[in-house]
Amino acid sequence: MSSWAYADPPKIDLPKQPSEMAPAEDAAPEQPLSTVAPDENNKEWQEYDNRIVKAHVRVRSAWTVMEVKETRDTGSVSFTLSRAPAPLVTFAISRAPLAVSFEEWMSSASLTSLYPSGFKKSSAVFAGRKAMLVKGTAADGRLDESFFVEHEKFVTQISFTAPPEAWKDSGPAFAALKESFRWLP
Repeated sequence: MSSWAYADPPKIDLPKQPSEMAPAEDAAPEQPLSTVAPDENNKEWQEYDNRIVKAHVRVRSAWTVMEVKETRDTGSVSFTLSRAPAPLVTFAISRAPLAVSFEEWMSSASLTSLYPSGFKKSSAVFAGRKAMLVKGTAADGRLDESFFVEHEKFVTQISFTAPPEAWKDSGPAFAALKESFRWLP
């Protein structure tokens, strides 16, 4: 003889899902990484501000932008100045914590990984700040001109990169970017 009985399943209290949780009362709303203001006189251009890399620059509206936020104070932004099938021309700014001395960051041992076929470095000024200018060929074969700036325990790298055959044609765009660059607080 057998008998069957149905039991009610035990009640399990699951933790609240993120969509059910109330936002913390003191949490500030997430700010955008950047703001863009179109040029009123020329719609092909816009004023770009990025709060993570602490930079302002005037860019073409058609340039493709890629923004990365790593931490509250570090990240990067890059612009692709060319369109396929044209050679890849880019402008990039990255901001990282300076965990070692600036001299160690700029040592040959550190820079060789960025420029495996060699580089030249010299003192420079970029947008009013002391910088180290490094020129070389990046691992992907493109020519690279980067300014490294130490400021408040961070290092900012501003890079202009183009294939050798497109470097001369990229000169006017690179010059305009350098001229428009400002540091943000």
